[in-house]
Amino acid sequence: MTALGANVGGFGRPARWTALLAAVLMAAAAFSFFIYFERANTSFFNRAVSAADLPAELTRWASWHWGRTAASLGALCAALLSFARVG
Repeated sequence: MTALGANVGGFGRPARWTALLAAVLMAAAAFSFFIYFERANTSFFNRAVSAADLPAELTRWASWHWGRTAASLGALCAALLSFARVG
């Protein structure tokens, strides 16, 4: 790695890894929309889910939502840790 690449943004190694973790977790949270939520929300909006299937689909939606929430909170914690390691 070049000296320039090693010092981008003033991040040292520990801060760089936690910043990378924050970016990966935030990307996972953002891409969950395209992977699951776009289709699921459209099916709810269009009433394409039958009444019999609705409880199971809402449970699946809630699981995805909590995963997205956990990824977002993990990204926040990793970003804060990264900033703390810079100083």
